[in-house]
Amino acid sequence: MTSLPLVEVNNVHAHTYEHTLIDSFSMAIKEGEHTALLGGVASGKTSVLKLLSGKLPVREGSITYYSLGKQAESAYLFQRDHVALVTFEPQFLNQESYYQQRFNSTETDDLPKLNDYIKHERDAYFDKIATLLNLHELLPRPLITLSSGQMRKALIAQALLRKPTLLLLDNPFAGLDATARDTLKELLRDICDALHMTLILACSRREEIPEHVKKVVELPAKYDISSKASLRGGTTKQSHPDWEIAGQARNDKDDNPFTTAVEFTNVHVAYGEKTVLDNVNFCIRRGEKWALLGRNGAGKSTMMSLIYGDHPQAYANQITLFDRPKGSGESIWEIKQRVGYCSSELHAYFREPLTCFEVICTGFNSTFIPKRNLSNDEQARIGILLEYYDAIGLKERNFLQVSSGEQRLVLLLRALVRNADMLILDEPFQCFDDELVEFSKLLIDKLSINKTLLFTSHYRHEIPSCVSNIFQL
Repeated sequence: MTSLPLVEVNNVHAHTYEHTLIDSFSMAIKEGEHTALLGGVASGKTSVLKLLSGKLPVREGSITYYSLGKQAESAYLFQRDHVALVTFEPQFLNQESYYQQRFNSTETDDLPKLNDYIKHERDAYFDKIATLLNLHELLPRPLITLSSGQMRKALIAQALLRKPTLLLLDNPFAGLDATARDTLKELLRDICDALHMTLILACSRREEIPEHVKKVVELPAKYDISSKASLRGGTTKQSHPDWEIAGQARNDKDDNPFTTAVEFTNVHVAYGEKTVLDNVNFCIRRGEKWALLGRNGAGKSTMMSLIYGDHPQAYANQITLFDRPKGSGESIWEIKQRVGYCSSELHAYFREPLTCFEVICTGFNSTFIPKRNLSNDEQARIGILLEYYDAIGLKERNFLQVSSGEQRLVLLLRALVRNADMLILDEPFQCFDDELVEFSKLLIDKLSINKTLLFTSHYRHEIPSCVSNIFQL
């Protein structure tokens, strides 16, 4: 196939009122030349995709689009008719829905279904997309009940059904299990070949780039932690006298003694005829570190919601939390106060207009409302955690205006900031590059020494070294 010009980006600069998103960026895209934008958190990958799709204005420089080898008459018309962008933003969640509603099956009957969202004739092409992405059985389900991986596949399907000339995907493999990632890579290769689509995708890790994507444009990482390599040797901040403020629980006092953190006995969860968990038996003793593994839809998030107090079917099952049977008089907030929590669902629904500092402060009371009148120790712990990542500059920025990767980092710090008895970290490293993952694993190893940990991921190498137990769903 002859490589005709498709898009030319020339010395583009884009920014918000107070923050530079892209600075002097240039790139040429030829027809059929599939390209990966590779970079870490806040490197500008998503901003480049939004520029190409017309969702971010060009402040300086230019973007030129071509059609059939000639300059397009209108960039707007080209973007509207020929460009499809998929980003992992909660764009199709009902504005009136709330965080725990996904687990309240009786309240989802009137909410939009996946069938309603994917508006396309049910033809052979639709059937192929739905089959390869395992969407058929999900079509009648409310959007709000889908897992993060299932929602990602639904968004990708909707974009593919448009048959665009230029397909833009932002971290398309985040939240997908290994089988789903391989399936999506094969699907993208086949679809791009069959429909002559040109693919541009943003990735945080080189291993995520499909084999048929030959061109890689590397973007510089904002959070360059290579200079902190000495931390791996146990020096500098890890031996800082104030590090214990952000670190382990003090051993001289234990206000909440317990032996069993979590115990499931024949736990069963179903929505009508759809069984999610079937007679699950699982026990975590105090101080143990567990990884919970399983494919998309296996029930990992459901298990965590049962523990964290978000799922009403917890009271219909035999579940023990911190030595107390569920429903024996404890409140949801008593449970949440003992747990540091981070998840993709929390990210999707955390839409409060707060600064990143205020979002981290919500971790002290496990709500969406920041704690006020922080103690000196609490302020110091936030400062030390931000300093660990060289992210002090995030402190006063609006949480909703920073990149998805920065939001994930802030929510991870929200889970770690309080000296909780237990940490529940559900895919906490989405959008992180490999170096940032390793750096974060060191932090979790340090902070979880005297804590109980439940961790999930679709990547084995993301599991912290402190984890010694695996539960496979």
